[in-house]
Amino acid sequence: MQKLYKRIKRALHYHEAWADGAKVIEHWGQVGERGHTRQHKRDKKLNSEGQVEQVLSNALAQGYALITPAARSILNRFRFVFFRVFRFFRGFSLVVRLKIFAACEDFDG
Repeated sequence: MQKLYKRIKRALHYHEAWADGAKVIEHWGQVGERGHTRQHKRDKKLNSEGQVEQVLSNALAQGYALITPAARSILNRFRFVFFRVFRFFRGFSLVVRLKIFAACEDFDG
């Protein structure tokens, strides 16, 4: 499996593909959402890695890039913290949440 990422309008998007038997599965979308899926027939002339690279070639041409495993680990930790904070703020009213987030945006330090 190969995962590519790209930031589009302040949102992180992914594009990934993997071999599954006689087909290659392509999956893309915005991080945190379900995304879209497309299946491709496997080319018997290419090995699974070559087929995955072929499927992802358009995404690479559009500016998507591989993220190292270390960077992916940091992303996963950030996502974990983000959802814990989100669950914490669910208990506050909308007005209070908006005031807190506005204060955070004003903070540059």
